[in-house]
Amino acid sequence: MGTRTLTRNLRDLIQCLPQDDIEISGETDRLVTGITNDSRKVEPGYIFAGVRGLKRDGHDFIGDAIRRGAIAIVAERNEPLPPGVPLIRVRHSREAVALLSAAFWDNPSWRLRLIGVTGTNGKTTTVHLISLLLESAGRPTGVSTTLYSRAGGEVIPQERTTPDSPELQRLLARFVEGGARYAVIEVSSHAIALSRVYGCAFDVAVLTNISRDHFDFHGSYEAYRAVKAKLFTSLPGNFPGTPA
Repeated sequence: MGTRTLTRNLRDLIQCLPQDDIEISGETDRLVTGITNDSRKVEPGYIFAGVRGLKRDGHDFIGDAIRRGAIAIVAERNEPLPPGVPLIRVRHSREAVALLSAAFWDNPSWRLRLIGVTGTNGKTTTVHLISLLLESAGRPTGVSTTLYSRAGGEVIPQERTTPDSPELQRLLARFVEGGARYAVIEVSSHAIALSRVYGCAFDVAVLTNISRDHFDFHGSYEAYRAVKAKLFTSLPGNFPGTPA
């Protein structure tokens, strides 16, 4: 089961972004066929978002994305672009690509009862237990774990605990298309810190536990705990564009 082929008008799509936080250069009346922050995944008609990574800066791959067919660029700084390729300058590319991805797929989290499970250990087991209870009660449920995702009986390979926002929003759309009414997903601390779940309308958040881990990324136990807490402060609708 794959998601349906979609096209969106860029001019309409960017309305999901905070309008006081963007600068637009170039013509935006054009069709968008997809969104990504990975230049290797760009296809003709895509929006490419330059995102600063832990080791590499996605802005350095804008040229590659355009050669692959990107028709618009989201970036945190002014970039010299070929004529005809609009630049959407934003303050935070990660948040922007998350909101654009959600809007592109018709905000699928709004049409699901979305349950996010976070914690140092036990996330996968907890997701499976919750989904089993829901499905036993006759409530079709999409599942996303470190091991795999499952939509409508189809098992989908997964690269990381929580997919990047373009892949996550597409996955949630697959859940909706497959008839799911609920979705239970693992939410890692990295996913929260890197805005992978930004723009998701969570209905329930679950914390399994917190132990001293991931200090290489977060720096301290206090910072790690504060990131986990953000999942709960997002209940409900604390992100732009999500319903209260």
